[in-house]
Amino acid sequence: MAQSPISLDGYKVGSRVELHPATDLWMKGARFGTVERVTWHRLHVRLDATGRVVLLRPSDLNMAEG
Repeated sequence: MAQSPISLDGYKVGSRVELHPATDLWMKGARFGTVERVTWHRLHVRLDATGRVVLLRPSDLNMAEG
């Protein structure tokens, strides 16, 4: 049975996001970032703490406030 597509609604280039507390990156201090690119099923996020770009699923993120 095919899985339903992951919703990327609300994520646009330039959106501020917070990593979910259950991710290893969040536990290592990389908590916030900016969406650089939205692909079919992943988001490319530039982390504030390290400056590197990581590929994440929407379930790994929370929209940051403000």
